[in-house]
Amino acid sequence: MASSMSPSWAARSAATPMAMPNWKSCSRPTCSGSLRSIDLKPSHCRAVRAARHFRLHIFPEFQGPTMHVTRLAATMLLSIALTAPLTKGLQAEELLGDPDRGKYVFRSAGDCMRCHGWPADGRTGVHLRAPPGSNLRDSALDAEALAEVVRCGRPGTAMPYHDRQAYKDEACYGMTMSDFDEDDRPIQGKSIRDEDIANVVAYLQAHVIGRGKPTLEECGEFFDDPEAGACDFLRQR
Repeated sequence: MASSMSPSWAARSAATPMAMPNWKSCSRPTCSGSLRSIDLKPSHCRAVRAARHFRLHIFPEFQGPTMHVTRLAATMLLSIALTAPLTKGLQAEELLGDPDRGKYVFRSAGDCMRCHGWPADGRTGVHLRAPPGSNLRDSALDAEALAEVVRCGRPGTAMPYHDRQAYKDEACYGMTMSDFDEDDRPIQGKSIRDEDIANVVAYLQAHVIGRGKPTLEECGEFFDDPEAGACDFLRQR
């Protein structure tokens, strides 16, 4: 909407149509746009997929044939997909973490359990004063994407970032803190080291993602105590 764009941005948009990549076919080096085709390096397609993630999960108004683009969202998508360096993230070989250590970080050091609950379903055991987190049991994210979300959070949601260096440079989604309005800035969570981010991801992949409803056995394993009080409601089923 024109009223949300700065004059320079609006003038640039009027003079040069923005090519919108085909979000569904970015597994190939060439990403087709509805106005014209743009050639992206294979590595840039990861950035386009990151932009698609924002479009679907953070800015739902981007869905559908007509885009109602806010200034922040438009700037974010353009910079991520076309010009910004890729999120540095953790390399695949660095994501081979320790699930047991990851469980400890999830349960206590990282404070993940406060919003996601002990089974990471966003409901069970969530702190009464905490916003409900995502249901990670249904997550379709791969290890690299999970690590990125833990590091960088999800701007525009209650998911905080856990890398103390996040948004000091453009490593997170191609943005720095100065790119956000004051009331839209990402939330800072407890700082987690890269090694422990990999451990949390390993835990989620080994014990959370793809699981069905939480079980009594799973609860006992999480708390390292089959008689844990938090599991009582499962005994009553």
